[in-house]
Amino acid sequence: MAQPSPLSHSLVLAYAAAGAMSYWARWGRERLRVLGLARVLDELVPVENQLTAARMEFVVFVVLGCLLGVPFVEPVNFAQSFTAGFAWVGLFTTMQEPGSLGRSRKRNE
Repeated sequence: MAQPSPLSHSLVLAYAAAGAMSYWARWGRERLRVLGLARVLDELVPVENQLTAARMEFVVFVVLGCLLGVPFVEPVNFAQSFTAGFAWVGLFTTMQEPGSLGRSRKRNE
């Protein structure tokens, strides 16, 4: 049985979101490939503006970091909550070299 967290659930989610945001800030859209997230977003919500598409991908990335990281890690302190935000990335993403981007990201360039 997991130990109850001394942090409120909203703080756990906020710290997990901060962890996901820091991971995105470090490697960002140019290097992270989240199981075809860009391609799925292109199909579901076709956006002509590349900046809007990048912002949508960032928001979905952070939400996934919270929804997947927190239940699996069950953090009980700040460090674990922060880590939960980017721990899921190793399972669901691949890193690419910036010059080898997929078709969906080059479409509007």
